Amino acid sequence: MALGTVAIALNDNASAYAQNLIDTMVLNKLSTASGIERSAWNEQALQNFFDTFGFGVGNGSVRASSFPIGVLASLGIVGALIFSLFFITFLLSRGKGDRSDALDDGYRQAAKAVCIAWLITATISGALIDLGLAFYTFAALTCAEPRAFSSRNYKQVREMQLARSSG
Repeated sequence: MALGTVAIALNDNASAYAQNLIDTMVLNKLSTASGIERSAWNEQALQNFFDTFGFGVGNGSVRASSFPIGVLASLGIVGALIFSLFFITFLLSRGKGDRSDALDDGYRQAAKAVCIAWLITATISGALIDLGLAFYTFAALTCAEPRAFSSRNYKQVREMQLARSSG
């Protein structure tokens, strides 16, 4: 990586191309046609929010370039607060102390990391407020209770199930 950076810095054509690319893609993004269009979406979504006196225009009725703006414009203040409570619930959820083993806790932490990454990308460029089935599946994994039994007592639980089914 460092060698590639030095090679670009020493080559005038490559350096000018890299600088132009960074200017267009990062620093001056809002002045491109795409940036202007996305800004217009956000402006219209916020205008819709104010036109409905904070009640929102309804799910699927507005398109925004940012997830938080889309939620506010679609669901209004009350809906945005309820949606926020949902996010707070699963982002602050923890394992149930001693009942949780390391593997379960690892799954929950990984699912939480996926949800956080998903929310960051949706905040930057999410056009719709529906985050998709996969997001909500990971959110459910984040809040899931620890397994009812561990591998240590699996044999005992299995014997109880067999006894119930035969009797």
